[in-house]
Amino acid sequence: MAWKDWPSWLEGGIILSGLYIIINILMLIAGYALGGEGLILFLITSHFPIAFILHNLFNFSTSSTETFLGGSIIYLILNTIIFFLIGALIGLIIGKLRKK
Repeated sequence: MAWKDWPSWLEGGIILSGLYIIINILMLIAGYALGGEGLILFLITSHFPIAFILHNLFNFSTSSTETFLGGSIIYLILNTIIFFLIGALIGLIIGKLRKK
């Protein structure tokens, strides 16, 4: 099954989640190159938008040192899923508009 044969919602989800992953990798590389300020910038950008939801609705916190890495991985996984769903919704809308 080639890229052109995929449903538009799947294309949109893969494109947006792929962009999110690429941007996070670039921010992580830049964070290590810039030192402490860059890592803080990476953590802020990689944790948005799921950080607001987890902190306010579920009282999820990664303030302790032991849970910080595990919390960061949870944030990255959940954000990738959220960006896939947003991209799938955008792709679905674009697919419906193309068919008209």
